[in-house]
Amino acid sequence: MNAIYRKIVVPLDGSPLAEEILPHLQRMALPAQSEVHLVGVLEAWRYAMGTPDLAMIDLVQYLRDDLQNYLAQQQETLQKQGYRVTIHCRDGDAALTIIDVANAIHADLIAMTTHGRSGVRRWTLGSVAERVLHEAEQPLLIVRHETVSTDTLKYLLVPLDGSAMSEEALAHATNIAQATGATLLLLHVVQTIDPTNQRLLFQSKAEAESTVHQWMDEGQRYLEGVRQRVAKQGIRCETRVRLGDPDRVICATTIDAGIDLVVMSTHGRTGVRRWIYGSVANKVLRGLDCPLLLVRSVAAGETLEEPLERSSHAN
Repeated sequence: MNAIYRKIVVPLDGSPLAEEILPHLQRMALPAQSEVHLVGVLEAWRYAMGTPDLAMIDLVQYLRDDLQNYLAQQQETLQKQGYRVTIHCRDGDAALTIIDVANAIHADLIAMTTHGRSGVRRWTLGSVAERVLHEAEQPLLIVRHETVSTDTLKYLLVPLDGSAMSEEALAHATNIAQATGATLLLLHVVQTIDPTNQRLLFQSKAEAESTVHQWMDEGQRYLEGVRQRVAKQGIRCETRVRLGDPDRVICATTIDAGIDLVVMSTHGRTGVRRWIYGSVANKVLRGLDCPLLLVRSVAAGETLEEPLERSSHAN
């Protein structure tokens, strides 16, 4: 098996909560093939208490040395597991520093926990994670506090809205499935309450029910086409179409189906009647209990399946 990700940036703020990401690395990387870059950031607010003097300079140096020693301890632990580990101890803004390091080393994954704040000296990792989500180009693995790490990934959820952008997450999911033997569950959510598509508001109850059934059928045909493409790669794949709010359906499906990892794109909206993926990703990030792999979309193409586009433009 080859490593899924070879250069991984792991931000640590010194708290045990932030360290909870470390057991999840083994599911995304192989020690012999992967580099782990530990990033610690000394933020200015930790010592912004007045004009600089010798005592303040000593405090800053103490905090810097403390952070360096902490990262060195984590480096030693990971090296014993076989990883190649580099530490980056920086001053500055946490989110921007994480992104700068990821860009400088050409990382292919950033992995971090949310809500890693404990005590006055910690980052508020929830807000840092959201800023990294919005600004980083690399895929982002997010693990909520107290999420238990299993040894293997067995069941992955891939939400798809029918756009080329949303399918960019599919490439990452298939790579993970090929490396781990996991099964993919493809999910399409028909969003009946959608401010960009008010077609149902002007229909009778019978007409609206017919329209929804049409959208459900089109969604199922779309997923079946994707499933067939994935199956040709030797990957087990299932499909599911549901009605509702995308973020709520995604979170509920992870519980109902026993999902180990959700893999989805951000900003996957193209055309009309698409999920507003950035918003969905933010809501899923706050409401999900299992790990979440977010892939920033760079595609500019239109939909991959014409039936979905036709239904959104119908009069």
